[in-house]
Amino acid sequence: MCYPCPVTGVTHVPSPYNPCNGLPLTATLDRLFDKHLVAFAPDTGTMLISDRIDEAARAILGIPASLRRTPNPQQARYLKLHLDRFELQKAH
Repeated sequence: MCYPCPVTGVTHVPSPYNPCNGLPLTATLDRLFDKHLVAFAPDTGTMLISDRIDEAARAILGIPASLRRTPNPQQARYLKLHLDRFELQKAH
């Protein structure tokens, strides 16, 4: 389950009290992230997109859009947790 911060709106994966567990995403990307329709590679920050988002929708949404900075090891751990769930949903 992902948690939006009530103050900043930043999406959080489990353990919402760790400052490394949040991404400054636009509202649209935040929603896609929460629905596990996009994820980010923990080692590079490259955006991964679900096959459920077609090319036309990707163009409208302006994705892919990778993270501007490579995740640090703590951020990578949380991104890996989210990626595991993203991959699980792709399998279904």
